[in-house]
Amino acid sequence: MISDRIKQNFASALLEKEAQAIRQEQLQVVADWDLFDSGELQKMLEGHFSVTDLDKGTRLSMSYVAYARFLDIKSVRRKRDSYHLYNRIVFGHLYHPILNGLRYGFTREIAETIQQEIEDVMKVNPQLGAVMLSKIRK
Repeated sequence: MISDRIKQNFASALLEKEAQAIRQEQLQVVADWDLFDSGELQKMLEGHFSVTDLDKGTRLSMSYVAYARFLDIKSVRRKRDSYHLYNRIVFGHLYHPILNGLRYGFTREIAETIQQEIEDVMKVNPQLGAVMLSKIRK
């Protein structure tokens, strides 16, 4: 169905945008705390995510080097609590821009896109635009 495909495209675009934002924020934390020891962490943060369209949804996958998760754990040996490289950033994006975007952004964004497409069609072919409007109003 066309509306399902439109929803899936919207979800894919939102997840890809937020994955890039997560990586940028993580790169900033790594740069702020000078965690570029081996270069492996920087390479991992420069990409390595995928957005996959499935039959009943969309999936965002991000890969990490094993020790990146341990940088988030509090340590008695370090003077600071943790670097907040993973949990704070990922869950911050998950519960705000992603969840709210999927819940509320689809309606506004899709409505604006459809409205713009109808206006474009009306300029080129007024009869086809009238048919589109009549189908939307039903």
